[in-house]
Amino acid sequence: MQPEEIESIQIDFATSDGWILKANRYAPPSGDIKAIVLLMPAMGSHSRPARFMASALAKMGNLVVALDPRGHGQSKPHPKRGIDYGFDHILKYDLPAVVASIKENNPDLPIFMIGHSLGGHLSAIFAAENPDEISGVITLTSAHLHSKIIGRPALILFTAFAAISKLFGYLPGQHFGWGTPIARKQVMDWAKWGITGVLRGTDGRNLEPVLATSGTPTLCIGFTDDLRMAPTRSTKAFSELMPAEISTHWEIAPADVNAKKLGHFDHLRTGTVLWERLNHWIDERA
Repeated sequence: MQPEEIESIQIDFATSDGWILKANRYAPPSGDIKAIVLLMPAMGSHSRPARFMASALAKMGNLVVALDPRGHGQSKPHPKRGIDYGFDHILKYDLPAVVASIKENNPDLPIFMIGHSLGGHLSAIFAAENPDEISGVITLTSAHLHSKIIGRPALILFTAFAAISKLFGYLPGQHFGWGTPIARKQVMDWAKWGITGVLRGTDGRNLEPVLATSGTPTLCIGFTDDLRMAPTRSTKAFSELMPAEISTHWEIAPADVNAKKLGHFDHLRTGTVLWERLNHWIDERA
């Protein structure tokens, strides 16, 4: 049985470099809001897969904003040769614009971020770089991408996708299991981390010292049946890039939350009990 989806409203955010970002806003049916939750999708994905989680969190009293960052989902144009961006464009333009708008309209409410895969990485980095903006971050299947940690076969994947993106000027992700094309710089940022083991911004700055000094409470979650894209050893390794006093790692098996599968994507529609746990974590910090 599918979880119930509640009605959402599409909203726009304008960045200082000229992009119009689309998002879906899910409001609590009761009208009473305790916190804002900003959802960030995985690389090459979009906000739509998170609609059931967003609906559930809204019913629990959170105002949920499910964002499509630039080039993702509804926030067009999608990447192609000549339309390019990397991690830094989302960190320096997209997220500041979205968070500033949310705070302007909801000045007294805490903002939490929930990020899936790369969306979790970027959420944790943004919160670390902007300590007064975000009250807490939850990452879902956000792995430390170094091939020595995630698995040696991933080195072939990183190298191949970097080469393809250089050749075409973007990665045609829709032909490799992603929902949309992926920007060349974003692929290169992602692949360089996997190959070198060092997480860097698009401008080359080392982001690991940023995470190492983060003061934002962060919950990193890995699922035992996500064996290829984010095995739990890699989600734990990512959590360890942040101080132990603010970072917690949960390793969850499907049976722990009454689900048949959680995996890298299934938890977005089968995580009914999981979403209740996320809401409880938010409640403790709101």
